[in-house]
Amino acid sequence: MIKLKSITMLCFILLPLVTWAEKPFSIGIFPYVAPVKLVAHQKELIKHLEKGISSPINIVTAKNFKVFISNAKKGLYDVLYTAPHLAYYLEKEMGYKRIAMTQHHIQGVFIVRQKSPYKQISDIKGSKISIAPPLAILHQIAITQLKNSGLIQDKDYHLNITKTHDNAIFSLYNGESDVAVTGIKLWKNLNSAYKSKLRVLTPSDKIPGFMIMAHPDISDTIITKLRKQALSFNNTKAGKKYLFKGLKNIDNKTMRSLAIYSSIIK
Repeated sequence: MIKLKSITMLCFILLPLVTWAEKPFSIGIFPYVAPVKLVAHQKELIKHLEKGISSPINIVTAKNFKVFISNAKKGLYDVLYTAPHLAYYLEKEMGYKRIAMTQHHIQGVFIVRQKSPYKQISDIKGSKISIAPPLAILHQIAITQLKNSGLIQDKDYHLNITKTHDNAIFSLYNGESDVAVTGIKLWKNLNSAYKSKLRVLTPSDKIPGFMIMAHPDISDTIITKLRKQALSFNNTKAGKKYLFKGLKNIDNKTMRSLAIYSSIIK
């Protein structure tokens, strides 16, 4: 388990949260990008949540999706900021409790180099695709979309598994693959020096956004405070600029829609 405050001095500088308690409350963040970017994306939200429970919150992550999921199953995080298919699994199988979810939808993009001959997804036969591991929800979405387009893995294309969605982009940029799958937000915020050499082939399907879930042992009082504070983030200056478009309640219909993606967690 990686503690983001102690990975590098840079992380420490980026995350000057309130004074540490002996055993700070922890929030585990799904490692969708490199740790420094996780801090940049989430530090203002975490600082806001701290005010709601009057306690410091220690941001932690893991070196990859598999370890993060294992840690979540072991109950190593008080609260999780996680991909929705894992949230569904943890609620159904382990009794985790809902706090809030992002208002954006998770969506990927298939990207290629600027001079690539590919014009549509059916053109990519014989290609190598850089993509995050199977436990990542974007991996599941992309494979389903490729299958629905009549493309068969290991026959029509081969996968180059990367550690994160960021790594998938740079794998393509560095010529290690012909296509990459990454998050649409990461693509939109990609440095122009890299982006100018790449282009979108096609977007992926959409699913609900990231979810914040609490460990079953967390008291209802704390969960109520966290939920209220999370929803009030939308009204703050930082919340209005939040990368994932603010937070909202998690409803039953949204949770049920994730069942088809959760089998990989088992």
